[in-house]
Amino acid sequence: MKNFLLIFLFLFPLNAQTQYFGYFESEADRINFNNKAYSFGYHKVRVDFEHPREDGITISGNVNWQTYHGQTTWNFLDFLPVKTLEPIYSDGKYEMTITDTFYLDNFYARKSFRFFDIIIGRQPISMGVGYAWNPLDMFNQKDLMDPAYEQPGVDAARLEIPMGDRTGLDIIIAKNDSIDGTEKMLQFKTGIGSFGVTLNYANRYHLVPHWRIMDITFTHNESNFVGGSVVGQIGEYGIWTEVFKSLDETVEVGEYVLGADHTFDNGVYVMGEYFHNFLGAKKGKLDLNNYLYAFSGETKSLMQNYIFLMSSYGFTDFISGSVIVFGNLDDSSFSFLPMVNWSIEENVTLSVMYKKTSATSGMIGIQNSAWRLRIRAHF
Repeated sequence: MKNFLLIFLFLFPLNAQTQYFGYFESEADRINFNNKAYSFGYHKVRVDFEHPREDGITISGNVNWQTYHGQTTWNFLDFLPVKTLEPIYSDGKYEMTITDTFYLDNFYARKSFRFFDIIIGRQPISMGVGYAWNPLDMFNQKDLMDPAYEQPGVDAARLEIPMGDRTGLDIIIAKNDSIDGTEKMLQFKTGIGSFGVTLNYANRYHLVPHWRIMDITFTHNESNFVGGSVVGQIGEYGIWTEVFKSLDETVEVGEYVLGADHTFDNGVYVMGEYFHNFLGAKKGKLDLNNYLYAFSGETKSLMQNYIFLMSSYGFTDFISGSVIVFGNLDDSSFSFLPMVNWSIEENVTLSVMYKKTSATSGMIGIQNSAWRLRIRAHF
């Protein structure tokens, strides 16, 4: 880390060319479940920088410093049904400790040429048109409590080739952190009337659960994927769909999402999405293997069928509120999340969220209730 700081200060001294901005964020959370509770939170400082060079290359990135408070050692087994654990974890423990971090989240260079732009380094990459789920985004995972929150950087090289009005080609080669290899995505995007369309092809390594291929371990299988997205408007309603599907016939790997939204004359905004994961556990067939696979981070859901609903309204110029409902349609567990955002000052926002589940069973229902308080100040 000391070496990185020396390199950073050498490359980007405090001068008029380099622009700095960012925010301070503090969050406090509490989760109640199964007669237990976790109280935890963090303080975070993010500093973004942008350094244009005389040769036309722009260096951008951000440094994050994050400290944690409250509960810092987590027992994953607290979030699983007891009957699922008994055969393997007799002591009831599978723990992970979170430590304070200081890290370079993004650090990339961008150069524009006559016919294309190239971006190399750890960079933000966001694919797809969905809000809560993005099947096309093989680089990121979203938190359903806060789908719009920023995603970590991806080590990649990206080529953006404009091909006319609303038309272009993206070529992405990214490093896979789980194995010694790379993943590639090719995306063609264009506009047709009031709709935006993408066609996608990818070659990637996907962690396939052993019980789906009659193997004894979780295996990273190299596979080719195809997919695409459509987003647009019909009358006063926005609609979108997104799909990503493996061409490998040995196991059905793929996801799709369907969504729509509308803003009423009184300012109330409503939105809904349906998500399907072909590789998720089927109703009545959920076991420990499925939970471990979901915790691997390489699948966007535990089971197959989910729904996400949201409504928001601005009460004043400074106070807005929203309600989110998301649920697992396979085990009938749902969460209800009201939230209030208050712009205290021009660059300071306070958010309060409460989460309540509809049941004490099912994947979502294991967490009975939760609170979140977050304040963010931009500079």
